[in-house]
Amino acid sequence: MNLGLFLSIGESFKDLKDKGQLKRLVNYNIKKYAQAFDKVYIFSYLDEKEYSLPKNCILVPNKRNLNRFLYSVLLPFLNVKQISDCDVLRGMQITGAIPAAIAKIFFKKDFIFNYGYDYAKLAKIEKKNIQSLLYKFIEFPIITLSSQVIVTSKEVKNHLNKKYGPKKLAMIQNGVDTILFRKFKKKYDKKLTILFIGRLEIQKNLANLLYALKNIKDSKAIFVGEGSQKNNFLKLAQELNIDLEVKNAISYEKIPKEFTKADIFVLPSLIEGNPKILLEAMSCQMAVLGSDVLGIREIISDGKNGLLCYTDTKSIEEKLRKLQNSQLRTKLGANARKFILQNYQINNLLTKEVNLLLKLAK
Repeated sequence: MNLGLFLSIGESFKDLKDKGQLKRLVNYNIKKYAQAFDKVYIFSYLDEKEYSLPKNCILVPNKRNLNRFLYSVLLPFLNVKQISDCDVLRGMQITGAIPAAIAKIFFKKDFIFNYGYDYAKLAKIEKKNIQSLLYKFIEFPIITLSSQVIVTSKEVKNHLNKKYGPKKLAMIQNGVDTILFRKFKKKYDKKLTILFIGRLEIQKNLANLLYALKNIKDSKAIFVGEGSQKNNFLKLAQELNIDLEVKNAISYEKIPKEFTKADIFVLPSLIEGNPKILLEAMSCQMAVLGSDVLGIREIISDGKNGLLCYTDTKSIEEKLRKLQNSQLRTKLGANARKFILQNYQINNLLTKEVNLLLKLAK
């Protein structure tokens, strides 16, 4: 049996490598797929050569370098041979399901995809109104045509259940490699160090985090990632006289080292899905602070395995002050690690997904 894997619209191995996400995809998802299927076709949006992949995995490039939106529609027709050879298809996020849905219509191929978060709402937050409308437009036909939709949070599941019913939905959260992401010896700094890793965008609500840090004495912040707001955050930190270090995106296997440089991991987002980086921080036994929003409040139990705050500056500051207590940080970190070990082992969760794919392929 063979599997076809569609990356999100516009994504390529080069793009994922630049974001530090390629090794995570290859070392976990793709290797697991390769063990279960005879062949795995991976469709990229760039004309690129193969990276280091299992022998039975084939990277299918965008040889004509077509525009990503055009290619998402034409992909099944330009790669008829490979699509015909697939027994089941897997789309990465809702945009990865666009070519899968077209393959379903014209080639009768069953497919699944993961619905990670409220795409339209996130686009609206980032003031991408046209994109938000497009997400709303494609959601119904794609979910209707799909065989199953993987959801990673209960709130997203409840949201989709009202529209499409429970039979379409399979609850499989993101997983963590708890061996790679474990507690390491901390590099101590006299200042209370706050860490954020992720996209430097409006959605992450980092401006309010910086305003909150203004009144926290002997503190510093480290932001790791790329995004359109990078320079704005640097400028704001300078205006507020905050010690802020911004680093480029790093590969996932280097993230545990970054955690050793901080006392607290903060994710003050306006909306999330099932954030891998939060799970990884908790697996490394970090004290975490997250906003009480979709995608985060399902993971953090306030006062047990982390702290929850509202998205405003005052609430973030209030909870940061609580986390100045090192004993509280130690307690929350230990509980966070236990929570991840019990619920988010990556091998168990990927096995559930592979079993779902194999069932559809038969």
